[in-house]
Amino acid sequence: AKWREGKMAKGWLLMKGIIPAISALVVFMLFVSSGRCLHFEYFPSGQSGGAAPFEHLWSFTANARAAGVGNAYTAGSDADSPYWNPAGISRIYYNQINVTNIALFLNTKFATVNMAVPIDKKNFFGMGMGLLSSGEAEKTDSTGRTFGNFSETSNSYIITYSRAISGEFAWGANIKILSQSIDNYSALFHTADLGVLYRYGADTTHGICLQNLIPTQYGSDRITPNLRGGLSQIFIPGRLTGFFDTYILEIFVKPVFRWSAGVEFRAIDNLILRGGLNHREFTLGFGLSSRRVTFDYALGIHPVDLVHKFSINLMYGFIPGEEEKIVLQQINGLETEKKLFHEKKRIETERIRAEREKLALETWSRVKLSIAEKHFESGDYKQAEKTLKEITSKDPQNNAATEMLKEINRLSQKDYLNNLYFESRELYKKTDYQGSLMGAKKVLSIAPDHRGASIVSFLSQSQLFLKDKKYNEAKSELMEMMKIDPKNEEGVALLKRIHTIIEIMEMTPK
Repeated sequence: AKWREGKMAKGWLLMKGIIPAISALVVFMLFVSSGRCLHFEYFPSGQSGGAAPFEHLWSFTANARAAGVGNAYTAGSDADSPYWNPAGISRIYYNQINVTNIALFLNTKFATVNMAVPIDKKNFFGMGMGLLSSGEAEKTDSTGRTFGNFSETSNSYIITYSRAISGEFAWGANIKILSQSIDNYSALFHTADLGVLYRYGADTTHGICLQNLIPTQYGSDRITPNLRGGLSQIFIPGRLTGFFDTYILEIFVKPVFRWSAGVEFRAIDNLILRGGLNHREFTLGFGLSSRRVTFDYALGIHPVDLVHKFSINLMYGFIPGEEEKIVLQQINGLETEKKLFHEKKRIETERIRAEREKLALETWSRVKLSIAEKHFESGDYKQAEKTLKEITSKDPQNNAATEMLKEINRLSQKDYLNNLYFESRELYKKTDYQGSLMGAKKVLSIAPDHRGASIVSFLSQSQLFLKDKKYNEAKSELMEMMKIDPKNEEGVALLKRIHTIIEIMEMTPK
């Protein structure tokens, strides 16, 4: 049993790699094959244009949302998905009912009603109907005689079953009953579709559908298989999604190639904008959504006229079991993503604002620093210091301003010390020895190695000792001074004077 489980697991892993590759290859081959037909064939919506019998039954639309993205919906997922791919209903969580109404040209109308029900987590059921009716036309024979009026109607009925094999892969099948009535003539025929849907990662979904597996005859027309391939790609989660389809009508008879593409953008929480194009028309549209009701509108742009398409989608109930939790988790996940997006946006805005402020500050600082340098070079240290302090108050990390301030402080301190020194010298000359001593000591307290202040200090102290008749102390001060400046004339003269006084005192009898 374990061996079988291992083999099955390996097989499934292999399939997970093969399925998206096959899907992408099919879409690419269909697109390349349709390259010669990448042109627009304008003919009224709902008509085949003569390219393939009953083309309007396979390549028109079943809801306004799909119409808004150019009818590129093979990888889409809602109650109307069976129109393109029966596997699409495997991605719904609510019971859904969709009603679509389209007014065409010359009183022609097209309407659809579709519903899809999730039976459980794996199995899904859907059914729908479409009605295409023309306005009344006059009956005439070959001679031009009239026989009253007649109208044409085409109806389609679809019963769908889909099964989700895993969270990534699902398949589905349609049984389709088709009828057409022209005047008194009518016919009924049936066929079937088979499709797969594969989600590759969180952002990419592939879809492939083989339509009309059972060929059927209607008069001289024969309905044969069509092949569709589609891709939906989420570019910005919760915001921007792209759709692309390529398909071949009557693949085994006389292939007719078609293509379609579109984008869907969520402008705000409840407003979705759409745009698309295909071989037949340009389309624009929008959707208004809530948790339970969605209204969709699409505009088909033709040279003949504009075609308005309306849809209402109702959602109710949940898949039995845990699916409600899953849906709520997804909703919460989207809310979390939204918050993260806004937070990233806020952080990025703050970063840009900070960068702009930093750039503006750097520019302002360079200008101010240039002004400070001019003051510095001219010797106006006070004004330079004022400008530099203005810079450092706003930009404390500005190294150039900080270094210049240090230099100004150093120079300012030097000037201050020189002023103190010269002041002490002047006081000494005026015989204010106490004042000169205090001035010299103040200089030495800031700059202990100041030579001139040391000399003034020794001279002033020796004069004070001499005044107090402390001759030996005065001599000691002068001897210390002579070590600094042996040739100091004032010091030498004062020392001789003190020597003379000491000698006289020694010779005088006590």
